[in-house]
Amino acid sequence: MRTNTLFIFFATVGLQAAIAASVASDERNEELSDAAEDVSELQKRDQMEFDMAEIEEAVGDELTEDEDSEAQQGMDNMEEEAEAEAEAEVEAEEESDSELESESESESESDEDGHPHGVKRDNIEADEEENIAQEE
Repeated sequence: MRTNTLFIFFATVGLQAAIAASVASDERNEELSDAAEDVSELQKRDQMEFDMAEIEEAVGDELTEDEDSEAQQGMDNMEEEAEAEAEAEVEAEEESDSELESESESESESDEDGHPHGVKRDNIEADEEENIAQEE
């Protein structure tokens, strides 16, 4: 009977050791899985931060390109406006010159009495007709 008792005792101790090892293994697995989850969460955060940094960089590049293109457009617009103003000034000067010329022509067409040149011609033609009539 002692053998049976010893056998049962050793079997119970062995089962206890196996169960304790199993529980310890489960705890280690839980710790490892928790650590793995923490690591995977950290990796996810890092990945998200990296993605956000890439997006911010791309947006920054787009803004810089937009600012550069807007600045270039602004310069182009300013040049076009300056050219348009210069053309308008030239046209205004030409109109002013043509008005002055037309005024000087109208002044030269009138005789000393202030009559238009056409009236003087009519008088000259009438005088010529009188002279022709007198000669005949």
